[in-house]
Amino acid sequence: MTRETTATDDSADGDGDDGLSRRGVLQGSAALGAAPIIASAAGAAEAAIGDGPQGIHVAYGQEPTSMMTVAFTGAPAATGATVRYGEPGRLDTAAGATGRPVPGRDAMAYTATLTGLAPDTEYAYEVELNGTTSERRRFRTAPSYDSDAGTDGFTITQVGDHGAADPDNPGQRPGDAHPQMVMAIAESLDPDMQLLAGDISYSNGKPSTWELYFDIHEDLYGGTAGRPATPFMTVPGNHEAEVGTGMVQYDRRLNDAMPIYDPDIDTVSKRRWWNVVYENAFIMGLNTTADACGDLARAEEFVPLYDPRCRTEQGLTYGEVQEQYVRSALQRAEEDDDVKWKIVFFHGPLWTTSPDHEPRRDLQERWGPIFDEYDVDLVMHGDNHVYERTKPIRHTEDLLTYSERRAPASSPQGESAPPPEEAAADLELPFDETDPYGTTYIVNGTGGVSHYPLGVEELYMDTTTDAFFGITRLEIDEKSIDVQYVAAPPLAEQGLDDTTPLTDEFDPNGDAVRVVDEFSIEKDGHGRPIQVEGSPAEPTAPTSLEVTGRRTDDGTVFTARSTNQVTVEITAANDTVELRDRIPAEWDVVGGDYDRVEPGPEGTGTKYVYLDPSAPDDEVRLRADYFVEAPGDADDTGEYTFGPVQARGTDRHGDAGWTAVPGTTSSEVVVGIGMGSTL
Repeated sequence: MTRETTATDDSADGDGDDGLSRRGVLQGSAALGAAPIIASAAGAAEAAIGDGPQGIHVAYGQEPTSMMTVAFTGAPAATGATVRYGEPGRLDTAAGATGRPVPGRDAMAYTATLTGLAPDTEYAYEVELNGTTSERRRFRTAPSYDSDAGTDGFTITQVGDHGAADPDNPGQRPGDAHPQMVMAIAESLDPDMQLLAGDISYSNGKPSTWELYFDIHEDLYGGTAGRPATPFMTVPGNHEAEVGTGMVQYDRRLNDAMPIYDPDIDTVSKRRWWNVVYENAFIMGLNTTADACGDLARAEEFVPLYDPRCRTEQGLTYGEVQEQYVRSALQRAEEDDDVKWKIVFFHGPLWTTSPDHEPRRDLQERWGPIFDEYDVDLVMHGDNHVYERTKPIRHTEDLLTYSERRAPASSPQGESAPPPEEAAADLELPFDETDPYGTTYIVNGTGGVSHYPLGVEELYMDTTTDAFFGITRLEIDEKSIDVQYVAAPPLAEQGLDDTTPLTDEFDPNGDAVRVVDEFSIEKDGHGRPIQVEGSPAEPTAPTSLEVTGRRTDDGTVFTARSTNQVTVEITAANDTVELRDRIPAEWDVVGGDYDRVEPGPEGTGTKYVYLDPSAPDDEVRLRADYFVEAPGDADDTGEYTFGPVQARGTDRHGDAGWTAVPGTTSSEVVVGIGMGSTL
């Protein structure tokens, strides 16, 4: 039987005539005030999109055994947009695709929901748009589940903070092949679905970067003629909130393909959370980025989900509406006899050490106890570009008190938080080996963009590393969720080219890819999750301070009394650090980013310049520029050695002393008065 429908443009489906307005849904001031933090998509100059379908990807529907959504982009449909599908060899069914406009682009994002599919069945499909037909691809539906027979096991992979290297995007974040390396690792693990916990394309306001992202990963997310697609299940991160259009790019291209529930909740607030049941696992995606009362220049750090100025027409904050959904969805899972495991993922982490994004204490207090009540087994995040695994967490009053004490003090004097052991004084934290149940929280933002430094070793954290890019793999059966962090070091450390595209020299099954962390989640006699340690292939975090950086000078030869500008940059560190540079005693420091100068060890003819660096961007973690003046006498002619720059950890490796930063030594020649010129 063939069912044919035509593509529609439902841009006026309740979002307003232009498809972008939030009028009548969110009430509150649009003038909350914040400087724009990401580029605007409005009016961006873009090359025209092709007439045919591109960036094809699939996602499971509400019933993964019988529903699949196919999504793609392309020009407005003049002659229709259709997905034809069927068992391989006969595409005898057709579904019309619904198109919605992409802001800043003369293009549409299309979705077609395929229903009535058979469980555990491979289908072929092709997409036609404006008379152009895609190559034939494949997907496979989820198997049926019988609680008496159990499951044969299945695989889920997860990561956050992914991106695509786009040289035409001045606001791009990833600039190399690491995002492709991560998905090559994921593909090699043959997952049944891929979860991405926000910060997906890093378009940052340039719509064509979204199209590039899906083009790069089309064979993985959309399948090929010989390999079924890996359904791509997502939630938004703060980089999905773009100035001028908010999360509409995300909504059109990805969220419209997600299996949205609860139709009674107002249309905007319900859009960015969903859940599915896959065999014996309940999987729920949530949203930690609010639209900020129409002030779309703001992102999650600036407008909390529970901001009282951001109320729906029902008088609830965005967070309260979502919280109602969280409880109702988990209650449904609790009442479903087929559900054994409960897995949740979203962008902003409840529990993390990395200082770039602090723990979401609002969600610790609001969502944490709900996860405890319903015995959620595993919660996965992105946002911080590190890998972290907690001990089993229960949101006791003492643990929340510890978290609050560890928060940076807000006093005018800028007092720092007390160290972990001091903050835990007089508290009983829920990490008792005799009663070790609780939810495990994972941060994996190592999708390929960059690395953030780790923070203080918090008492609630078990395992941390900032040295890899990789995937969290879940192997799920009746007995356990077996979790591995499967990752590789940066390509340059493997001796490979890190420029795009990813070369065939990288082998996702090679020795560079390893299991960095490994553990299991099982159930105790009361159905509560317990964490069981595995055996990682190697230590999960460096045991000593590791810093990389560089120095540059104005030149290599100087006349007497001439000035040399020295630039010190730190590009990576596994701790927060302070810096000093070693310079010849004969040279005088005359200005720049430094705090003080102290003599070096007696008899060495050196002194130390203690630097006062700034943090310019993600690629350069710290930078200091300072100026030194060459000695002025004729008998001072000669060669002088600067460096190496030295770093000292201030948190995790604070007792390790000063460590030389490799590659930060240089030699400068001074020519006395009348004997030469500066080069």
